[in-house]
Amino acid sequence: MDEMIGTVGRIDGAIPASHRDCRVPEAPADDGEKAGPEGRISSHSHASSTARQQEMIALLCVFRLSLPGRFTYISRMTRLLESWHSLTLRKRYHLLNYLVRSRGYTRYLEIGVRNPRITFNRIRVARKEAVDPAPLAPLGHVMRSDDFFSMMDANGRAAEFDLVFIDGLHLADQVERDVENSLRYLSPGGTIVLHDCNPPNEEAQAEFFDGTQKVWTGTVWKAWAKLRATRADLSMCVVDIDLGCGVVQRGSQTCYPAPVQFDQMTYRFLTSNRRELLNLVSAAQFLSLEGRTSPLLKVSENVLLTGR
Repeated sequence: MDEMIGTVGRIDGAIPASHRDCRVPEAPADDGEKAGPEGRISSHSHASSTARQQEMIALLCVFRLSLPGRFTYISRMTRLLESWHSLTLRKRYHLLNYLVRSRGYTRYLEIGVRNPRITFNRIRVARKEAVDPAPLAPLGHVMRSDDFFSMMDANGRAAEFDLVFIDGLHLADQVERDVENSLRYLSPGGTIVLHDCNPPNEEAQAEFFDGTQKVWTGTVWKAWAKLRATRADLSMCVVDIDLGCGVVQRGSQTCYPAPVQFDQMTYRFLTSNRRELLNLVSAAQFLSLEGRTSPLLKVSENVLLTGR
């Protein structure tokens, strides 16, 4: 139980027997998971569904254990709701499908697919295109992203993608080109999402993959930092899920005052300025920015701030 609770908060002390029989409604089927009869999740996704239910049961038990005062009550309710929101956006494809649904997107481009079962096949959208020079399964455009956009230019294609997911070569120069090219073909109100913007350790953000890293995010974060420091015409934030999913839209932002050359930025600089440099937000904060936060969460936050 401790292992499952760790993702949303650890329980201090044992749960009394009177609170162990907490029940919550059965969780809905995940994006990319198939719902069976009566809304139940099919057997291949049963384990993940059970884990999520157990996490929520644990949270509800914590909430019922002790309510010594009004502010403690509100604080616990806020944390409970924030944890519920964070469970709805855990992976890149959750975020992408959320954007498709909430914004009515119909045209999707994925750069850097490799294995389409990981992300591409999970996106529920009317029209999808994929680009990868060495995919593990047949794709529409087996080529480098630079060549794809050159082809787009040569064919005179207009801006026609609502949502672009960039997960290609994890080197800053290439990532920057992919973003700039994607912006040229992004529809009004469209969104670009970059994967691997928030490396978990110094080894993960090495310039090149040497085969020993358990996780390799490359230097994506350096491309992100440059855009954060130079593009006042964009709106940018990194949702703190799945190694950092950077969300880019046309708009405005206060540019981050980077004091060093972008190619000279070190991991120490990132760790010292991570939240501000990336504009790092939780899943719950992102949903709040999108205007999708539960009214109860907004009320509880207001009570905490005003005492009313």
